[in-house]
Amino acid sequence: EPEFPCKFINNFPIPVGKKVILRAIPFRREHGTEKYVEAEMNRYHCPECGNQLFREAKRCNKCKVPVNVD
Repeated sequence: EPEFPCKFINNFPIPVGKKVILRAIPFRREHGTEKYVEAEMNRYHCPECGNQLFREAKRCNKCKVPVNVD
């Protein structure tokens, strides 16, 4: 298995992107693609109203509840 994280991830220029990579890759390796996709779909939806969220969202743009998706 390749080194993780590699130099490209360690030097990734976007902090939130690096954080997501460091969270997502080990989860996908451990649980498989299907569980990973399911977890990501759940992660990027508001826990209060179900509205779809986006990376770096701080609050739901529909119901305004604070969120922490990354």
